[in-house]
Amino acid sequence: MAGKIIADTIETGAGADISTSYVVNGSAKAWMRETHAVVSDSINVSSATDGGSGDTIMNFSSAMSSSNYTNHGGGLDQPIGTNSGYMAYHVAHFDSDNRTTTACNPRKGFYTNTGGFGDYTSSIVIFGDLA
Repeated sequence: MAGKIIADTIETGAGADISTSYVVNGSAKAWMRETHAVVSDSINVSSATDGGSGDTIMNFSSAMSSSNYTNHGGGLDQPIGTNSGYMAYHVAHFDSDNRTTTACNPRKGFYTNTGGFGDYTSSIVIFGDLA
């Protein structure tokens, strides 16, 4: 038997009411943790495709309503040779040609005096509306 919960608000322990639309709209719609396009854990990710150094395509199980979603990412669980002392890691750059309602293309890299992209352990979270 399938169940259903219908509620307009959620009450906190302090007695404050929170609209359920706030909770639904503010929740991550997809996330993944991967290294070299091998997904170790995820929600709403069907697969990851290796597109080259620092280039992983994240494929969604359920489509987003538009390609105007937002993201946040980070990672780096291991030192990268001599660059490990001054790592500022990012996965916020998207390849705009591969940003669709069913997939996105986060680029992973590190900031050094020479810059660069690479295949490092990363995590990315997608916020937006599902179709």
